[in-house]
Amino acid sequence: MSAPGILNVILPGLHPRLPGRRLRIIAGLWWADLPPGPAGKAQLPSRRGQWLKLTTSAGPYARRTAFTPEPGHLWSLAVLATVPLDGNGYAFVRNGDNISFVACVRGAPALVGDITGPKEAVERALQTFLQLHKRDVPPQGWSVIGSVDAPVDVHRVIPEKLPRHARLRPVNFRARLTFLVLLLSLITGSFLWLMHHNEQQREARLAAARAQQTDPAARLSGPLRQRESPPWPQQPDIKVFLSTCLPMMHSMEATIKGWKLTAMECLPDGYRAEYTRPANSNATFQDFREAAKLRKWVDGIVLDDSNGEKAQLQHQWNIAGGGEQSLLPEEDTLAQFLHPFQLANRPVRLEKQPVTQNRIVVIEGKEVELYRDWYEWHFSLSERMNPAQLSNWSLPSARITSVSVTLSGDDDDDITWKTEGNLWSLKTTG
Repeated sequence: MSAPGILNVILPGLHPRLPGRRLRIIAGLWWADLPPGPAGKAQLPSRRGQWLKLTTSAGPYARRTAFTPEPGHLWSLAVLATVPLDGNGYAFVRNGDNISFVACVRGAPALVGDITGPKEAVERALQTFLQLHKRDVPPQGWSVIGSVDAPVDVHRVIPEKLPRHARLRPVNFRARLTFLVLLLSLITGSFLWLMHHNEQQREARLAAARAQQTDPAARLSGPLRQRESPPWPQQPDIKVFLSTCLPMMHSMEATIKGWKLTAMECLPDGYRAEYTRPANSNATFQDFREAAKLRKWVDGIVLDDSNGEKAQLQHQWNIAGGGEQSLLPEEDTLAQFLHPFQLANRPVRLEKQPVTQNRIVVIEGKEVELYRDWYEWHFSLSERMNPAQLSNWSLPSARITSVSVTLSGDDDDDITWKTEGNLWSLKTTG
């Protein structure tokens, strides 16, 4: 048994300038097989910590477990390595001044296959593993990654798709899960009640408007009044908009045939990427154009200035609108909108649009007075952080209409994200 060691790993991101996912990987766990029934339950850890439970094979000892009191979100190095080792083999991984030896048999970590220590301890662990599993050698032999004298980097044994069963879970995970389910049910019930309440208020306003239109006295006093078609049903929902735009932005190539990516913009009806030819470069627009044509998402290539130093790649799409939404009063709307920004001390610019006067139009030979029962704001946010966290925004009357990125600096390491959109609230007077 060895002392557990934690490896802090940052996975590669989709864009060269954006870091990927952060992982805390634990090596040196002590594994044991538990019998079924009360005898096995009596051996389960009862104190606070995290553990893994794997099914190894049919038989009386089919549950292989490991436990650690370490806090935080952890992944097991031994379980992760079973993927590149094809379930049968062993690997040597650098772990600071020590070496982590991990081994697996038939898709599960070996009981003596998760050791972290100096070179001498790892050599003894290897010999022990080979002696205990002489009969388990697969026909093609053991899969081997690295060696005692040349251990590999931890990224070498991390699969592209992380297996879910490699994640350690809290010992009291079921109790926590039950509490979270109850809390989620309470929040969902409150949200549904609020939606029902707002819908009832909206229907009451519509009924009052219809009664006014059908009232003879009101019809004699002037034209019929009709609510103007609002703009937000045609604009996409924030979560849908960001889930369409951000993956495209993160996957954009930093350079194409020597031309550097300097700006990107995503709109509800399309996407554009701006590339700039570096100064004193022999990169040509012809080479850039031919290479860009090979990208499936490119619909158009436009030279952006007369000197031939900038070009745009364009792609058209049509993101579906988010539909009708119930509006909240002005004070409630502004409070909910500003709360996450003020909580994180993130400056956001909010500008109220001028109130539009009612106008008279002719519909089917009759004069109709169109009115708006809402106020409108325009907001913008400029920062180094991308707007992915706005996907969880709970304000249905807000829409994002543009997300753009500007890359500047000698190494394009200065990234500025700009997010723009609109916000609407209920107008208390006609």
